[in-house]
Amino acid sequence: MHNYILHLIDNVSQVNYGIWNAALCNSSKLNEKGVRIYAAFPEQDGFSYPGVTPIPIKKTNEIFAWLERNKINQTNTLIVSHGCWRWPTKIGHALNKIGYRWMAVPHGMLEPWSMAQKKLKKNIYFHTIEKPLLKKADIIRAVSKPERMHLMKVFDSKVLHIPNGINPTSDSMSKPTEFPLRLLFMARLHHKKGIVPLLEGWLQSPLANNADYMLQIAGPDDGELIKMEPLIAQCSNVEYLGAVYNAQKDNLLSQSHVYVLPSYSEGFPSSVLEAMDYGLLPLISEGCNFPEAFENNCVVEVKPNAALIAETLIEISKWPIKTVIEKGRVSKDFVAKNYTNDIVTNQLYEALGRLLKR
Repeated sequence: MHNYILHLIDNVSQVNYGIWNAALCNSSKLNEKGVRIYAAFPEQDGFSYPGVTPIPIKKTNEIFAWLERNKINQTNTLIVSHGCWRWPTKIGHALNKIGYRWMAVPHGMLEPWSMAQKKLKKNIYFHTIEKPLLKKADIIRAVSKPERMHLMKVFDSKVLHIPNGINPTSDSMSKPTEFPLRLLFMARLHHKKGIVPLLEGWLQSPLANNADYMLQIAGPDDGELIKMEPLIAQCSNVEYLGAVYNAQKDNLLSQSHVYVLPSYSEGFPSSVLEAMDYGLLPLISEGCNFPEAFENNCVVEVKPNAALIAETLIEISKWPIKTVIEKGRVSKDFVAKNYTNDIVTNQLYEALGRLLKR
């Protein structure tokens, strides 16, 4: 008999890529273990994902009828809700009330910095609605160790740390060994990602308008582009590429040397793992929730502050490109040993087995 996982995802827009891709990236490997994967989300034309049967819905209560119609019952099905504040938590709780096992994944939305944004509104909603519902979940999945620590203060032993993972690329890696040194920011253009301080720091540093360095920015706009454009206009060696996919994305990662993400707060950004897998040296903040990488000297710390970013950029600019490439190789090896989807899939499969008492 098959086991099933039904993911509840608020939306599958490109701005929400970090969440739905992290939610679904283990699907094909779980299929190999006999687990069938479904994903319910608001209707969006043409959405597909390897190893996943999509369930586009117009109304969230359609999920109940779909489960009954397809005879997917409580004994062999795990419900996984993604994010906070919206319908996935409510539907996850409602399905849990009728006997389905439920794993909730906040994806960093309950981290201290995030909770401090729109603080009054979030605190009222969290204490009156979100927290009471989440306390009924069978497991709260933390995707990083810092998130686990914060969640345990509220949800105690229900919290289980299972990180995000990636499918590793080929072991062969060839980076350009001549200038310019290419730095890459690849994430949605949201305030919390620190993109504006990065641009301000770049302009304050001697790297600005220096042909030996290039900063490329890729990602869908989520409110920050209007602030970025006047800063980009001041600099000849900063390029905004928009959202990138498939071969363009692969080529961009392959040709870049350094990945920069000075976030204020994250759950656990898969984009950092992906960049490390391509052999980029990460410049990341403490807010990226990746203490293991700092402990193993795989990354360089950068803070979401323009003046401090400028200092870090100046320090990196003193390194020969060969040194940057060597440090990128260390990062690649670290991810390959600890954060592949093979490893994460086994952790998810074990959790599924415990919950369903396979």
